[in-house]
Amino acid sequence: MALVQIDPADEVGERQLLWFLQRGNGMEAADAARALWTAGRHRSEVEAALRRLLVLRPAAHEVAPVLGAIGPDAAWAVPRLIALLCDREMRDGHQIGWGSHMDVARALGRMGPSAKAALPSLQSAMVDHHRRVRPVAALAAYRIGGDPVAIIRALVAVIDAEPGPGDWAPRDAVRALAEIATTNAAAGKVLEEMKSHPRVAVRLAVREALGVTR
Repeated sequence: MALVQIDPADEVGERQLLWFLQRGNGMEAADAARALWTAGRHRSEVEAALRRLLVLRPAAHEVAPVLGAIGPDAAWAVPRLIALLCDREMRDGHQIGWGSHMDVARALGRMGPSAKAALPSLQSAMVDHHRRVRPVAALAAYRIGGDPVAIIRALVAVIDAEPGPGDWAPRDAVRALAEIATTNAAAGKVLEEMKSHPRVAVRLAVREALGVTR
């Protein structure tokens, strides 16, 4: 059953979502949690289910996007998310691992300053994690209140490094830099300089991030 088609405002749909929430151990439970939370229903049950899922592997990684959608109200999950971000069994060279860690870093960033305890881990991840994770970790660190100078430096390092085949990290770093530039003049200056970057792919990414159509 596609949970996205279930209406939590409908009595039958609400019961179905509660069933998946309380008995599921993966994506279905996470999707049910998102639907019920967004609808403002059964929030205490949703939090209890998310707490349960966070101690399970790999279900814990599937919960991260839901916690990010909840935002600062999910700050109780920060210690567990930090542990997931630092889980080396899931991180090095494994697509499922680094993809999950991108979700974890995004979730922490969306919690804003309430996730301040995660700053050391994010600042470490933005320089020594998998390349796809680094830009996400850098942007999350900025949203939480990290050092802009170090964050911009980490993003520039990702952009300037020679990419491998199918490597989207430079594009992600440009997009992160563009978001930071909306509130940080130094990032805006660096982004402006990137318009003349020696690599065509970077120049195109900058144009896209700035909304330049020609």
